[in-house]
Amino acid sequence: MTWPSAANGSVAKTDFNNLVSGLKESNIFDNLLINGGFEIWQRGNSFTGTSNMFTADMWKFGGSSAGYTLTRESSELHSGEYSLKIVITSTSKTLKQKIENYKEVKGKPISFSAWVKSSVASKVRLRIQDNEGQTYSSYNSGTGWEKLTVTRTPTSAITELYVYFEFDGTSGLTAYTDDAMMVLGSEPIGFTPRSPGLEQALCERWYEEESNVYENANTINHYLYLVVRFRNKKSATPGTITFTPTITFSDGTDDTSNWSVLSSGSNENGFSKIYQRTGNQDGAYLINGSFSAEVDF
Repeated sequence: MTWPSAANGSVAKTDFNNLVSGLKESNIFDNLLINGGFEIWQRGNSFTGTSNMFTADMWKFGGSSAGYTLTRESSELHSGEYSLKIVITSTSKTLKQKIENYKEVKGKPISFSAWVKSSVASKVRLRIQDNEGQTYSSYNSGTGWEKLTVTRTPTSAITELYVYFEFDGTSGLTAYTDDAMMVLGSEPIGFTPRSPGLEQALCERWYEEESNVYENANTINHYLYLVVRFRNKKSATPGTITFTPTITFSDGTDDTSNWSVLSSGSNENGFSKIYQRTGNQDGAYLINGSFSAEVDF
């Protein structure tokens, strides 16, 4: 973007240029949500039968584990390549995202907006919630795509902040969500997507999958050391790391069954493991595997 400037001699030159400068330095166009366009689905494209689980990156499903299917949708969407689709046959469900940088909005108005489409009117609404209370949008008024909005001003004492989609599925419902946006200010603005690479990197601060992790090692004391660095520094120490190794001897023999984890550790930069072999066979080994690392907030 090339920012304009007022021409010399313009009566409004000073005020105009000050306004543009302020806009350039502000973050009023920054989406406080991550993956608001529902474009990134690292954990899979279909979910059912489980409650309190992450689905599309950063979005956590809530409600009873029965009576729903949640999927990535590519044909019915508001913009981009994907939206989120949920089919509910009984009871109400929610979809939420926790705001990582809630301290930046203490005492300031924030506006949450999103596009929704529902098979039934008056069944979907938005909610902003902190530890002191919540504010709701109106329900959807029809069965086509429509934009819902809600504004709330958290106090300076909040210690957490969430945004929610609420789905009243007690009598059956099919609903879609797309283009969720939360900004500082009392006026919602149109959805502005990030670059795909930046959105992916932000998501990977919370969840990352990687395959083909290699470590070559020679051992004479029957120990193997593995150190893996994450692509992106995690927001906190990962709560869950799953690493599935295959340990192969230099002649190609699969030796995995002879090794067990002696110790392991992790931090926001990566993880390490020490494997110990039962029985004697000195030589060169190759550790090959894949991992997932998740921060649950």
